[in-house]
Amino acid sequence: MNSQQRQTKNCNNDLECKKEREKINVNFFNAKKIELHAHLSGSVRESTVFELLGEEDEQVIEMRHKNKRTLAECFLLFPIIHRALNSPQVLAQVTREVLQDFEAENCVYLELRTTPKPIKRVDPATGVETVLLSKEGYLETVLNVIREYEEADGKKMIVRLLISIDRSRGVDEAIETLDLVLKYKNDTHIVGIDFSGTHSYSLLIY
Repeated sequence: MNSQQRQTKNCNNDLECKKEREKINVNFFNAKKIELHAHLSGSVRESTVFELLGEEDEQVIEMRHKNKRTLAECFLLFPIIHRALNSPQVLAQVTREVLQDFEAENCVYLELRTTPKPIKRVDPATGVETVLLSKEGYLETVLNVIREYEEADGKKMIVRLLISIDRSRGVDEAIETLDLVLKYKNDTHIVGIDFSGTHSYSLLIY
């Protein structure tokens, strides 16, 4: 039996139980929270994804009409979200929104987790690929938003960063990311590294 069931099992009628559950929910919302593993891409607002990709996008339509997903289906959402993060400006926007949303939920310490990756754009007419942001530029963009947040008046949350290594991208990519971590080792905002991506991939680093 969970705490909510224990606190509501003795209420006399449905209305009393409802009021008691609402009281528990309010108390939980008002409680100060610590988040130690928040995926940046996984915390992007659905409304922002819909806005960036367009309401008529087939994958957006599917997202809107599916409320329950298996773990495997959740992993399929990340490529859709990554497709929306198609410019430095959008990356900065969604990072700000994620910080705003966690602060609004009374989070007082947040460890944000993300995989630095280049942001590229392909010209549909010519097929020419342009790199809009390097892996280091990606990391610096996220760090700059965190610094801006810290410098703002009235901030209520400590924000730190975990740099993630995507298993699916191979050893060379992993080494590049580790080199980036070493380059930024003195930045106090970066507090660790971890592995991400589906566990169907194995990655060995010697």
